[in-house]
Amino acid sequence: MAFKLIRSARTEIVIPLACDPDTQEANTPEALADWVYNGMDSDLTVPKSATKALIRPLTYEQRAAIQDGQQAHLYSSRGLELYKASIESEVAGTGDEFRSGLTPEDSKALQNLTLLVRHRDRAYARAGTVEIRHPGMDPMPLDRFLDLCPDDVLADRALIELAQHIRRISGLDGGQGKS
Repeated sequence: MAFKLIRSARTEIVIPLACDPDTQEANTPEALADWVYNGMDSDLTVPKSATKALIRPLTYEQRAAIQDGQQAHLYSSRGLELYKASIESEVAGTGDEFRSGLTPEDSKALQNLTLLVRHRDRAYARAGTVEIRHPGMDPMPLDRFLDLCPDDVLADRALIELAQHIRRISGLDGGQGKS
């Protein structure tokens, strides 16, 4: 697969949301994980009923402003490992099993990092999401979509996924994209 370079922060792309129940039903956990974490859509099946997002890369200045708000010194290496494993288990549908097997110390490390990452993901998703498109509804802003999500778990998954895609395409602009 060739690189898909984004040359400008004005570039907007439409992506399917892997957290959409119809998209999850139509795909294997591996295809969903490849899409969310690597942007690999070769094995992804996108049903017509899938919810999609119109996103754009962030400029260097936007990314720097988000990173400035982070407390990077609170990121423990163990917390980072646990957070990545937690997200992968959520995509694979085994999140409850993963969390139940954690020690109290690991659970606390994961909880602390999760709060920081949620704040960062929400900032990336808000800055880079132009609109959400759901079949049978008018395009809507991200916050309206989150309000309509049937539960907080789905809303969190959408934020995580949007932030992941936005960070990926923002990094490819080499910091040169200008709004």
